[in-house]
Amino acid sequence: MGKKTGTVKEAVSPPADQWRNRIVGHGIVEGAHLIANPRNWRIHPDNQRDAMTGVLDEVGWVQQVIVNKRTGCVVDGHLRAELAIAAGQKVPVVYVDLDEDEEAKILASMDPLSSMAITNSDALGKLLAGMETENQTLDALLHSMIDQADLTSLSDVAGESDPKDPLSGRLIGGDKKSQIKAVLYAKQISVFETALKATGEMNRGEALMTICRAYLEIAEKRQHDVPVQTQPPQASPAGA
Repeated sequence: MGKKTGTVKEAVSPPADQWRNRIVGHGIVEGAHLIANPRNWRIHPDNQRDAMTGVLDEVGWVQQVIVNKRTGCVVDGHLRAELAIAAGQKVPVVYVDLDEDEEAKILASMDPLSSMAITNSDALGKLLAGMETENQTLDALLHSMIDQADLTSLSDVAGESDPKDPLSGRLIGGDKKSQIKAVLYAKQISVFETALKATGEMNRGEALMTICRAYLEIAEKRQHDVPVQTQPPQASPAGA
C-alpha cells in the first residue's frame, strides 16, 4: 500500500473561555402549544401589538421565538407568540437549554440590553428613506423614529418631499431652526413619559399636541360651565 502523504490535522479543543452554545434545537410549533413565562415582566400596549402585526403581515417571520427546553416556557418573543395564537399561526422556535437562574438572567436583560444601543441619525434616515407601509400604526412608529432621531423629515437625507404626495406631506416637520425643545427636570420625566404613552401616539410630538388639545378642550368647557359673575345687589336707599 502506498504511504499517505500530507499533514494530519489534530483535533483542536475549543479554548476554555469559549462562550457556550446553549442552542439545542429548532422547530415549528402551533402557537397554542407555547407556554408564556410566568416571570415575564414586559407588558405590550395596543400600539405595539398593532405595529408588530403590521410587520408580520407585510414581511412575515424573520426571528424565532426562544423557548427554554428545560422549563418549556418562552424566554423571548412573547408578543409574537400571543399574536400567533390569536391568528391561529404556527411559530418558528429555537430551543435553548437553561437552568432557572440562567433563564431569569435572559428574561431580565435581553430587552434592556437592546435598548442600550444609540442611534446613528444619518444611517437611520437613509434606512427609512422611501420606506412605505400599509399599516397605520407601523407608519406612525417609523415617523416617531424620525422624530426621536432629531430628523426634521426624510427630506433631510432623501431630497425634497413631494407636496402632492400625502405620505410625503406627513414627513415634513418644518425648518429645524424653528423647532423648540422643552427642558424638563428629572423629577418631571416620569409623569411626562407616562402622559405621552397614555395618548397612544407613537410620535412624541403628536403625543404632546394631543395632550395640549385635550387640555384646551377641558379648559374651554370649564370656561363655559363657570356661572357668570353678577354684581351684588345694591342696598336700597334708607327710607325708600
